[in-house]
Amino acid sequence: MSRTRMAWLLLVVLAAATALAYGLKDRPEATQAAPDLAPLIERASFEQCVGPVALQGQGLPDVRLPCLDGSGVRSLVSSAPIEQVPTIVNVYGSWCRPCAEEMPLLRQLHQRAGSRLQLLGIDTEDEPRLGLLFAIDFGQRWPALRDDDGLVSRALGGGAPKTVFIDASGKVVHVERAGYRDLAALRADVLRYLKLAV
Repeated sequence: MSRTRMAWLLLVVLAAATALAYGLKDRPEATQAAPDLAPLIERASFEQCVGPVALQGQGLPDVRLPCLDGSGVRSLVSSAPIEQVPTIVNVYGSWCRPCAEEMPLLRQLHQRAGSRLQLLGIDTEDEPRLGLLFAIDFGQRWPALRDDDGLVSRALGGGAPKTVFIDASGKVVHVERAGYRDLAALRADVLRYLKLAV
């Protein structure tokens, strides 16, 4: 092989390696939504995407997920102590009929509880566009994360919906693995597991 051909081959390999390195570097922290999603994100009008909601080892996987509104990447769990209002993490998907049935109940709960209860959605194994349309259709204003690979739902036993109750200290106190069908049952569980009357 001539020196010229070897030099060209080396340049090609270096260029490919550089592109791959930059791609891998940027991928986990990618926070920007695709430009064509911007109108949907504006219509969805999510509340600010929140940080960690549970302590490590308390029932949620130690993963970083992008916010559905493209505003950042957030860890689900923290190794440092957490002081927060009680939290509900709801794992759902636009493709999931029971999720669609319980979403109006979560919206009513969110409206009743106000700042006394934090809600966080995790849109699992979904397309961002469909997840945004789902949020718009059901009036979901609380922040949501994207879990394209279903990491959280698998850690919780697979499938959706899942509703995770987390107390103010970051401890997972209950995981409901079936969708809620009425507001009374949801409110009863908030009182039972989070000691909060709403």
